[in-house]
Amino acid sequence: MKRLLLLALIGIGGLSSCKQEVLPPTAKTNAGVWTTDAKRTWAANLRDAGLDEQAIVVYEDLIAQNDGLSQQALLGTSVVVAEIHMKKGRYQEALASLLRAGQLNPEGDLARKINTWRITCLERLGRSAAADRLLDRASALGTSGNSNTTQDGVVVARIAEEDIYLSELETLIAQQSPELQERISSKGGKLELLKNLVAQRVLERKARKLGLQEDDKVQFAIELATREILVRKLMSDEVKSKVAVKEEDAKLYYEANKERFREPHQVDIAQIVVQDLAEEQKVREALKTANWDEVCQKFSRDGKTRETGGCLKETVVEGQSHGEIYDVQGLFAAIGDTKAGAIAPKSTKTSSGRHIIKVLKRKDGRTLPFDEVKDVAMRMLAAERERAAVAGIMQKALKQSDVKIFEDKLGQ
Repeated sequence: MKRLLLLALIGIGGLSSCKQEVLPPTAKTNAGVWTTDAKRTWAANLRDAGLDEQAIVVYEDLIAQNDGLSQQALLGTSVVVAEIHMKKGRYQEALASLLRAGQLNPEGDLARKINTWRITCLERLGRSAAADRLLDRASALGTSGNSNTTQDGVVVARIAEEDIYLSELETLIAQQSPELQERISSKGGKLELLKNLVAQRVLERKARKLGLQEDDKVQFAIELATREILVRKLMSDEVKSKVAVKEEDAKLYYEANKERFREPHQVDIAQIVVQDLAEEQKVREALKTANWDEVCQKFSRDGKTRETGGCLKETVVEGQSHGEIYDVQGLFAAIGDTKAGAIAPKSTKTSSGRHIIKVLKRKDGRTLPFDEVKDVAMRMLAAERERAAVAGIMQKALKQSDVKIFEDKLGQ
């Protein structure tokens, strides 16, 4: 092999576009020594050395001489030549070689690759219409094995020779969430969805014409998505029987988790912020004879609310964060059972000082009766059972005897 490569490098010293100057003298004088296999090896070595242009000349000479090459070898050589031309951006020459390969009856993956490359070449040469026609023929043959196969139904859009049917659109709608289905159930909503679908198909066709589906990263993403879809389907089938929830199950779940079915307390408040306990006592004494707004304007240290009677704009909801109150739980503890219109007996303390609280309005929380939340309880229980079932299936899969995880290979 090394000797052949050395001969190749010596032989191409005065290389031009003429084949006679590429082939070594022995090829002209002693065909028995410079065999077809030797030429193919030489061409392969030229490619390995990065001498693609010289390799093409040798490959084309092999095809022209057709000396002992099988049909399969001629096919493979034509594909190699096309690949080199495509890499160099010579799409016209690549297309010619691919058309030659197509006449040699390629099959399976190789036939699909040749079609894909032909489409890419046509697109790069600005012949989009021809690329569209070839893509449609390849898609029809690839999906059904019969380009005359048609689908019954109402055609709602057409891209070149590809039809989009109303049944496809309805299937897509059925796969959406109930909330989204409601939004797109009107004619206008369906039209917007159809436009998005058509735009995606047009872009997909362009990507296929450019051969992006052959990209290693795209292939990996497709494989990953396929695996995820298969696993979701398997999980759905296996989990379905384990998450069925009866009304009596939901009732028991409700009784055990009543705190999850409560409407929270809500209050609207006003506050007077003072410096310390001594000042708080002074303010509370003043409130016995003066109205709240007057005392607030005179004593409150909160410049944002002092002129509006200390009122907070946002309702305080139990268990939820509040833009002006850091400790919501502490506020409700201080308020206790204080009625609307009354001043809470306890103040709250923050870095700003002590807060004297007046309850302006309140809505007490309550535990919702089971009949009101039955459907919610059933969904919550089903979700918990589903998570548990999925975790169990995953753990069982990891415990199979042929599974090995090499944790030490993960690094730090």
